Amino acid sequence: MKNKNLFKVIGLFVLFVIVLTWIIPGSDVATEGFKITQVNPTGLMSIFSSIDILTSYFIINSILLIFIGIFYSVANKTGAYKELVEKMSSFFDKKPKIFLMLIILFFMLIPSLLGIFFPMIFFVILAISVLVNSKVDKRTAIFTTVGSLLIGFSSNLFSSYFSQVNDYSNYMYLKVALLVVGFVITYIYAIKNLKIEKYSKEVSESFILLEKSKSKRSCLPLIVIYDFILLLLVLGLFSWKTTIFKDATDWILNFEIFNFKIFGSILGPMLPFGEWGNKEILMVVGIFTIITAIVYKLKFSDFMDAVKEGIKKFWVMALVLLLLNVVIVFSLNSTIVATIANFFAKGNNIALITFLNIINVPLLVDPTFFSSYVVDAAGIALGDAGNLKLVSLIGQFVYGATMLIAPTSVLLVAGLIYLEESFVNWFKYIWKYLLMLFLLIFILITIATMI
Repeated sequence: MKNKNLFKVIGLFVLFVIVLTWIIPGSDVATEGFKITQVNPTGLMSIFSSIDILTSYFIINSILLIFIGIFYSVANKTGAYKELVEKMSSFFDKKPKIFLMLIILFFMLIPSLLGIFFPMIFFVILAISVLVNSKVDKRTAIFTTVGSLLIGFSSNLFSSYFSQVNDYSNYMYLKVALLVVGFVITYIYAIKNLKIEKYSKEVSESFILLEKSKSKRSCLPLIVIYDFILLLLVLGLFSWKTTIFKDATDWILNFEIFNFKIFGSILGPMLPFGEWGNKEILMVVGIFTIITAIVYKLKFSDFMDAVKEGIKKFWVMALVLLLLNVVIVFSLNSTIVATIANFFAKGNNIALITFLNIINVPLLVDPTFFSSYVVDAAGIALGDAGNLKLVSLIGQFVYGATMLIAPTSVLLVAGLIYLEESFVNWFKYIWKYLLMLFLLIFILITIATMI
């Protein structure tokens, strides 16, 4: 098994969470406060019964990852993907600093301005392919893509997760400050630590392509396909403050020919732009995978071979990402999250509330669960004396920074698995950057307390 170091770290952390459920008592949470109950230990049956919860609530991201792997395998089979990677690499070779700046900007601005997060892994694969093809070291490749996504998410200006701070108060300026200063220190750190590796051809191609491709085809149609996918991600996932898309979707779905809803029957219960989730992105990736095969006139046998190769390359990553969410199940079923929130938040000490958020990020993994459970629990613990907007801001700021090092960070783990990089090597690379980033966050939080 490749990357044993990473899997050991993940396994030890999961075991640590299980131990916590045996030590920390749970809590009943009501609007009037907390009530410490009893220890709810995670037993063997709890571990196996969590499989049902994982497949019910968390499997969509893993399926999307498999579909992305199939897309890249099909694109590679056409020969166009290799051509695209080589053309982009030639730009890096000429102007590496500008190329890295554009990569960091792209992956920071999309989640910061538009709130698009996990589906951006579709473009992370392409960016990593280009960087590795240009002999950039694996840690810098992960840092400039996954790292930039996480910082962009923490500075999201109109977050659908931390909705309490979506107004145009002074907190908005603090988010902008995190985005701007975060970009500067990320870019400087990436340039300073950039290394050119001497990858063998076999190792390089295993990260760039799913299999060797001898044929070369024009990459222009593939570029158009990438543009359409990005456009649909923006249209579908950004929360538009208008009813135009909903009205248009209703009209299309209800359009009748001879009393038969033709489009509604073909499309099914389609959500309008602005209300999409990963299920709709799954459909988009699947459709454009088929379009790619048709445009490049891929034989059916080659298409099926590409599907098999894509699954083979990405199934381990998809499975691990699914299993990471078991930490959420253990943490919430034992109700230790509420106990921890009450313990650190009830004194209304900003430093302890910040520490509370840092602790709970790797326990709740998914930003939806983290934002809802931790912020709500902290708000109840603080009561009338608390500033829920400030608590929410702190949660948003520390989420991305903590996920840069958490063993349950879905995007980070995906990057480490894909490039076969150990967690220890990643920690050695990132720890100095984390000190600077957390210092910046603490300064911004301190300013927020004075507003």
